[in-house]
Amino acid sequence: MAAKLDISEVKPILLLEIALAAVLVLVLAKAVLPLLSQKQVLIPPSGVQSQTVAANTPQIDTSILTKFDPFHRDAKPSMGTPEFVASAPETKLDLDVYGMRADIGGETSSAIIRTPDDEQATYFVGDEIIPGVVLERVDIDFVILDRGGVKERLSRQGKEESKQAVRQAAAMAALSYKAQDMINDLRFYPHREGREVIGYRMRSRRGQSLDEYGFKENDLITAINGESLSQSRVNLPMLWKNLKQARYASIQIIRDDMPMTIEVNLQ
Repeated sequence: MAAKLDISEVKPILLLEIALAAVLVLVLAKAVLPLLSQKQVLIPPSGVQSQTVAANTPQIDTSILTKFDPFHRDAKPSMGTPEFVASAPETKLDLDVYGMRADIGGETSSAIIRTPDDEQATYFVGDEIIPGVVLERVDIDFVILDRGGVKERLSRQGKEESKQAVRQAAAMAALSYKAQDMINDLRFYPHREGREVIGYRMRSRRGQSLDEYGFKENDLITAINGESLSQSRVNLPMLWKNLKQARYASIQIIRDDMPMTIEVNLQ
């Protein structure tokens, strides 16, 4: 007689198998679900290239790349060159510029300039260099002067033609006369622009010609033997006293806007 299967022995084995199957399903679910949640693979028809679509990947707006230039190639320069710089003529004043420092804003730009009295000094934008002449702008290789509202350029280089013209105009034959005769025959009076004295003009007292002393009408004396006459107070008596004792006179004048020097041998 065949042996009968005890049902009480089958139930524990069945329960154990069910538990193992459940654990296996749980493990598989944990392994498969993350893969399914990352992306979906679309299988296109034959002959069409497959595409992978990321379900959770955000779309990137690339239009911003066309709106932003990291090199700022479309930026305008902060300091434009004014139109008057290109049209400003080279000055004929007896000035030389030796060094320049131009900052971005321009407020603290400066230049080393030699004035007609052969003195060198540092001038900042807005400073008066000589009476009636103000430093307007400092650039890399030139400065702009404001001469009574008229803009003029003073270049570090490129002034050779102007300098040559000055030298030719100043190449005058040496004169010879007594200082006392000039003082007696000519009357000197200050010439002003506004309230500033910019030099002295001459008039004949005794009918003598100005040409006799190397002058012409409307000549403007700016210095004699290094003594500037472009100041509000000039000690003429002391200047004449020193001139009478000198054997030589170097008289700096401006004639027709051209600086010149008259050399005189005093008797």
